Amino acid sequence: MSVVQPAVTREAVLATVAGMIASILGDEETGGTGEGGEGGGPGLDIGMDTSLGDDLMLESIDMVALSERLEERYGERVNFAEMIAGMELDELIELTVGRLVDHVVLSLAPAAER
Repeated sequence: MSVVQPAVTREAVLATVAGMIASILGDEETGGTGEGGEGGGPGLDIGMDTSLGDDLMLESIDMVALSERLEERYGERVNFAEMIAGMELDELIELTVGRLVDHVVLSLAPAAER
């Protein structure tokens, strides 16, 4: 018997990713609510247009932590490290949460929908 996975929405992935980022950055910087929270807490509004580099100032170690958390949560199909491996430095700095969310949603979509 195969298990049918529910469709993953952009809104749900955004909430999860924002919580992950808030947790990585730490509550004192973000006023975050931890990994389960939405938007990164009152100190930082993480939305689709928020850049990982310019706005959030994520460093390479933070990107590694985010990659690990994404794999723990969504599995190997969401390979953030592979996504950013071919990017130039300016592309990494300008990478938005929205682009990451779209990557997660696309990676989790059934093969017929890709």
